[in-house]
Amino acid sequence: QDALQKLASTPEGPALRSFLSEHESAVGKLKSRVEGLGGEPSRSSGPWGVWSKAVERSSQFFGREVALRALKNGEEIGAADYEQALSNRNLSEDVKAMIESDLLPRQRQHVALLEEIISRM
Repeated sequence: QDALQKLASTPEGPALRSFLSEHESAVGKLKSRVEGLGGEPSRSSGPWGVWSKAVERSSQFFGREVALRALKNGEEIGAADYEQALSNRNLSEDVKAMIESDLLPRQRQHVALLEEIISRM
């Protein structure tokens, strides 16, 4: 959200709005699954909150490209987190399937699109 506020009026704005929507969808799916298992979802933004603050600061001082590189780095970390989760033997098969078929591919798409945007700058 912070990155989108800073970059909304740039050519990258539509892609960032899409990323935000997809991340919100992923949060909803994961939250629903945790609650379905009787757990309490985290209320913290965790690593994503850290990255959004970094993007906000970088876009203020260093411009769009640095902000987009910070976003790409955050997306890569998210993809790595999903990949690591897939190796967890305690993770249910339905959650693994959700990660493999939906969450991880979207994360990888975000990385690829950010790479493409950055390469055109």
